[in-house]
Amino acid sequence: MPERLTRAFTLIELLTVVAIIGVLVSLTAGGLAQAKARAHRITCLNNQRELHTVWHKFADDHDDRLVVNSNPIGNINPVTTNVPWASGGVHQFYATVTNEVFLTDPAYSAFAYAKLNPRLYRCGAIKHNIQGRPMIRHYSMNSYMGTQNASSFAAPGGFEVYRRLNDVTQPSERAVFVEMNPYIICTTAVRINPGMQADATTGQITSGDFATLPIFPHGKTSVVGFADGHVDMVKRQTDEMERVWPVDWIADHQDLHAPDNADFLWFANHFTRGR
Repeated sequence: MPERLTRAFTLIELLTVVAIIGVLVSLTAGGLAQAKARAHRITCLNNQRELHTVWHKFADDHDDRLVVNSNPIGNINPVTTNVPWASGGVHQFYATVTNEVFLTDPAYSAFAYAKLNPRLYRCGAIKHNIQGRPMIRHYSMNSYMGTQNASSFAAPGGFEVYRRLNDVTQPSERAVFVEMNPYIICTTAVRINPGMQADATTGQITSGDFATLPIFPHGKTSVVGFADGHVDMVKRQTDEMERVWPVDWIADHQDLHAPDNADFLWFANHFTRGR
């Protein structure tokens, strides 16, 4: 009977097989990561579309009046219809970004009547904990939309403030909901420091800075919703917006001191204009 020959893998062949498997795993993982990121982006776009639907419906149901943007919890009085779209005074109450009651209870949220899923208030790409509890909201609203006292959240005076839907100039250009950096989110309004300047002739914002920063979690892009109801992706233009803090949350404002920062100017000019 002839002798059966057996052939073992050489070390080179074995290493080649391992390398090929490693490449395949890497490609698969990369593909899964891209698919997950794409799913987060689509979900975030849909979330903001849902929020905008309710934002418009509120105005339709309240004689064109825009929902209140931000109001301290101690000032809320449902009888005077000054309940904000969501409550968020995290300087005094950390729970406003960890307890869903501030999104679902009509005493704290004017959007509660729409019975929205609380998951609509944040993007799945943002996974952030505060004192061991997951953050429930990282969307905030343009500080010139529905704000009762604009000087508390934005540059005082000299700029358009929108309290009724019909007040909104160029609704396709006016931002409403913005994704905010979860480390320094403060109220439900996007805060801009006083001192913003605008060209006296064109009304274009020419300088200023943020008190709370937007975030760009979708491949250096961010989801922004506009007053006409459309939602779009906005590309980050500068590295100054890319900040990371080594703590769960900072109970303070971490200002962007860059008066001519391109990202600030884009947002500011889509928030309001000089009068």
